[in-house]
Amino acid sequence: MLVQFSAENFRSIKNEVILSLLSAVKNKHQDNSFSVEVDGKKHVGLLPSAAIYGPNASGKSNLFKALRSMQLMVLNSADLLGQLPYQPFLLSKGSLSAPTRFEVTLIIDETKYQYGFVYDKNKILAEWLYAGGKTLFTREINANDGYDYQDRNLKGSKSTWKDSTRQDALFLSVAVRLNSSQLIPVYEWFQKKLHIINSADLFRKKLHINNSADLSFTTENYSTSDKKHYLLDFLAAADLDIEDVSVQSKDIEDPNLVPAGLSQIIAAINSNNNIKFKHYDIKFKHATDYNEGIDFDLHDESDGTQRMYNLAGPWLKSLEDGHVVFFDELNNSLHPFLVKFLVNKFNRVVSNPNHAQLIFSTHETSLLDQKFMGRDQVWFCEKDSTRSTKLTSLIEYKHRSDILSIEKAYLSGRYNAVPFIDDEL
Repeated sequence: MLVQFSAENFRSIKNEVILSLLSAVKNKHQDNSFSVEVDGKKHVGLLPSAAIYGPNASGKSNLFKALRSMQLMVLNSADLLGQLPYQPFLLSKGSLSAPTRFEVTLIIDETKYQYGFVYDKNKILAEWLYAGGKTLFTREINANDGYDYQDRNLKGSKSTWKDSTRQDALFLSVAVRLNSSQLIPVYEWFQKKLHIINSADLFRKKLHINNSADLSFTTENYSTSDKKHYLLDFLAAADLDIEDVSVQSKDIEDPNLVPAGLSQIIAAINSNNNIKFKHYDIKFKHATDYNEGIDFDLHDESDGTQRMYNLAGPWLKSLEDGHVVFFDELNNSLHPFLVKFLVNKFNRVVSNPNHAQLIFSTHETSLLDQKFMGRDQVWFCEKDSTRSTKLTSLIEYKHRSDILSIEKAYLSGRYNAVPFIDDEL
């Protein structure tokens, strides 16, 4: 479970921005938070979902890209040489050569982990991991261009791991590769639990969407298996008037015909680089008043129905396994009621017993209903006076009892994170 993520000096982010999934003490939405025991001492309240609002070019997507860069560094830095994703804030001279910093706070199996690192275009400058209130390791570059380590609580072949870690690699990644069992939980959180989805990639328009391998995860895992009833229940709850789904498939032999998009998410979820892609002929059955029903091809369905089918598999899998999902532009081509339906799957305990979390950016202001989303679940993204990204929780604004509609207050500019448009131009 994610407690907090912070980033500094990355793309439009100059100063540190912090996204917290801690629930407010006075959270009135009992179904919109859950409590977990940490380090055998106390319970911490966490949020199952958070919405990020803001105008275009405010930096919402860069927050997602920052976490994605951190994820890729953890998973790949042991192998990649000199390919650090250094993209500093370019609008300030002082930031051009300043380091980038990422950090996450996690709860895994009731243990609190705090992991982060600092780097520039050439090397890792610092790296740290704390678990259960103890230091597993810290690593900081010294005046001799070597590293000073603190690792008293870390067990295993520490000397071998240190000697094998290049300046442009993360110690966490190398040590896990060389069989450090203590560090595996954090590494596997990035590998198996964290999923970052870009709506534009997932739902890009195709001339022949019925042939799209992007549909493979929902199709292979839910439409033709013993879990099919979960898919049908999902589609029925979304009020899509679909009574059944049937699929015929054949292997795609030419790898050039396989699109990107969801295939990357499937690979992350399954941790399997040998996934075979197929051509799918997907049909949806609809009721009629003259027979037992008629089958429609997928491409005859609305964009919203196609996208809900596409989303169904990853959504159900994330809820089933307790994943942390970052979804950029969730509202794209979906009716507001469908967006609420998707978010509510995470908010409600009955559909989210394993404490999955959804963090999403959106322009869908109907979600700002205080009966649906708590104030601690709403974040605003905007540019500050230095033209860098600023992230602010709604909870930080003084609540006025006369403001009954957060949506109207947001659109009127009370929380600043709206575009200012000159109507005279």
